[in-house]
Amino acid sequence: MRGAAAHYPAVDAWTSDEYMSRKAQHDIIDFEVHRVEVRSAGTGSIDVPTFLQQYARADVYAVTPVPPGLAEDVYLPSSIACGNYTEVKAMMWMGGGTTISVTHTDSYENINCVLQGKKVFMIWEPDTPIHKHSRWRRSFLEVPSLDIDEETENIFRGLTHHRVVLSPGDCLFIPHGWYHKVFSFGRTIAVNTFFRTPFVFNASVCSADRREGDDISSIPLSQTVLFYRPTCLDILDALLSGAQVSLGRFVGGMGSSSASQQQLEVLFKRLDENDDGLLTREDATAFLPFHVDESGEWHQASPSDAGVVEQEGPLAFKPACQELNSVHLYARRVPDLEQYMKA
Repeated sequence: MRGAAAHYPAVDAWTSDEYMSRKAQHDIIDFEVHRVEVRSAGTGSIDVPTFLQQYARADVYAVTPVPPGLAEDVYLPSSIACGNYTEVKAMMWMGGGTTISVTHTDSYENINCVLQGKKVFMIWEPDTPIHKHSRWRRSFLEVPSLDIDEETENIFRGLTHHRVVLSPGDCLFIPHGWYHKVFSFGRTIAVNTFFRTPFVFNASVCSADRREGDDISSIPLSQTVLFYRPTCLDILDALLSGAQVSLGRFVGGMGSSSASQQQLEVLFKRLDENDDGLLTREDATAFLPFHVDESGEWHQASPSDAGVVEQEGPLAFKPACQELNSVHLYARRVPDLEQYMKA
């Protein structure tokens, strides 16, 4: 996405370390030891001014949530600024020299925007056999980036890959599960946004934003808050809207829960009442809330009440649905953030 972030204030403002130090003088950032990534190497935390004094000559690399003092200079990517994308998390990557990552995959969808310097991405599609390497560790290849042994050479030889060069203002979408390796050159700063796609895209939210005159292409991270919503209701909303949720989509969408993939697969089968391999509107009764009357009897609520969180009287769910009591994080625009936080 060439120039997708060119209008971010950080593209101009973050050319100056002095500016960044002043704006984030009270903020703490996280860093990794070694610009050539070694996952077993140490990590640490430090205040922004001290990091900016040392990063150009020290063998360190910042990998950290965007500091609050700099959040107004970066926008939420407009492609996920509405529609109920979940677990939105923005990370800042900053180094003062050449950096090389390990080959890895992400468990989230990823939009990476370069704001200073240049990055080169090597990308392989998810059906390539990189995970068959004997030193593949769940989500990354535990081979030092500068070492090419015989096994590594044999696996990568002949693999088709995509090479993408990003300059300031450019963004790249990296789908969940795609292998990639990243090179940075010189002073480089990027902000990437991790997120999960919703079970169903809620276009009405985007329409409402436009009716209100909200420019979703320029929502600063400083005006973006995270709020919670029960996962069970999220899936229910999707099913009642006509969505069909496969096992893979269910496991991927529930990635924030503490349950293992095996536990989620068992739970999916319990919720799939007609055992057709899809969660559909017909299966939605497994998600519907129940009212509990004074005698302790459960009475199923109507579909029209299914999305209502606050009702008069107790509200409960079937035991299977109660197992989905983890939460998703949603990004949302709040025009008056200070007033919102007081509410």
